[in-house]
Amino acid sequence: MEGTTLGSFSHIKHFMKGLTLVIMLSSAVSASAFLTEEKWRRPCGVSNGPIAGSPGGPPTHSPDIILAGMLPILQSAITAAESLKHKYISERLTARRVPNLDTFHFDGMPDVTMTTSEIEESLVDINLAHMSNYKKLSKVLVFLEQVRFDETFMDSSIDTYKEEVQEIEIVILNVMCVKQRLIQNAGAQIDHISHTEMSQDIRVTANDHERHERDYVIVKDTFQLLETMHVHVTAINNQMRQSQ
Repeated sequence: MEGTTLGSFSHIKHFMKGLTLVIMLSSAVSASAFLTEEKWRRPCGVSNGPIAGSPGGPPTHSPDIILAGMLPILQSAITAAESLKHKYISERLTARRVPNLDTFHFDGMPDVTMTTSEIEESLVDINLAHMSNYKKLSKVLVFLEQVRFDETFMDSSIDTYKEEVQEIEIVILNVMCVKQRLIQNAGAQIDHISHTEMSQDIRVTANDHERHERDYVIVKDTFQLLETMHVHVTAINNQMRQSQ
């Protein structure tokens, strides 16, 4: 959160919590293997073949047609994130905490809003706008990956949100796959991020309650970012149609 975290931890608590996590994972899963997925680097997957329009690849549609096809995918991501946000509120949070949590934002997560002037300025270089959005979604995936990981291995409740988080991840990857094709078809290179976007202070939580609050902040910011991005992509698509 800008300058803060949800809890204040001593060095001893960090050490003990980290030690407990290592012990748990050593018998269940390799944390290093999990944290090297970095799916945001290859959002289209290995099986998707060459980039559309590249030598040996399938022909590409015009960018405005590709963008128009991105909008319903973005809407699916918005719906999934909003649903999980409300699930946290109804099942895991106390009502009095929600207004406070709604004001929090973690360092490392992208800004979730854009002013009208920022959107207009971004239309000067549409490919740069795609690259900016790609980076924002990559950062979101870093945080969601930790949420899914903890839902899988750390949650003590019977009902976890692993599948719901995974659904959001998959739809975001679909959006990024489209953006990757647009960026690479324009001859640009993507500067990928790493797991270090999410600090260890945010990854480590003292208990399920604190973790659920952290994860709610991540999910509600993901929802807000996706809503903003839908408006942004719509503006980009309109600009491209008008310039034809």
